[in-house]
Amino acid sequence: MTRERPDEIAGYYRERAVVEAYVRKRTAQPLNGTLHAAQIRFLRKALAREAVKTVLELAPGPARLTAELPLTSGRGLAVEYSEGMLAAARERMRSTPGWTFVRGDGFALPMRTGVADVAFTLRFVRRFQAAERARIYAELHRVLRPGGILILDAQNRAVSLPHRQERGLDSYPVFDQLYDADELASELDGAGFKIVELAGMIRHAPWQRRLNRLRRLRLGGLARVLIEALEYVPNGAPSTWMALCERRG
Repeated sequence: MTRERPDEIAGYYRERAVVEAYVRKRTAQPLNGTLHAAQIRFLRKALAREAVKTVLELAPGPARLTAELPLTSGRGLAVEYSEGMLAAARERMRSTPGWTFVRGDGFALPMRTGVADVAFTLRFVRRFQAAERARIYAELHRVLRPGGILILDAQNRAVSLPHRQERGLDSYPVFDQLYDADELASELDGAGFKIVELAGMIRHAPWQRRLNRLRRLRLGGLARVLIEALEYVPNGAPSTWMALCERRG
């Protein structure tokens, strides 16, 4: 059963098995590991080129991204609703400077208005229906300063939907909104954000998924090299986008 209501989604991410397997699931396989590394590079570049004093991460989970984003100046606040995810993140972040982890709600962020220079959130906003997404965007818009930066990810419907249909839509435990590029831009524009950069990742998903199966033959290293090599081959239909947006108004 696919969870769609906010309380159902929150409950899923409280489950112990989900917490314990999260980082491994998102980074261990060659395909997911390639995406993870690309997301880290994108975030590091964005943080390096902005005059950042305050960074917000919404829904960090067990600090999959945050652990690889040490802050040499300014401060970072990570807001997570799941108690289990928060405990795992704090444990993982013991030796990473600059970040504070607090329990909080993405629909009512524990931050003053206009205080954040950059906010980022991956695999979170897209979990909700349109009305809930609008509420989250409104909170992110509120806490960002004028001209502040929002970074989030999105899945390309044209690439992701056929794959999901092949696997069976009921096999996905949590709702996940899919987009085309124009829909994503329109949704963000309506929420007060202008896309400045849209980076495609996992650019040849059908082939890269096939290569990912080499891990079953204990050829995970080779699979990772080949999957990463395909990222350098241009293609206008990636599986995932990372969007860097500017707060308007």
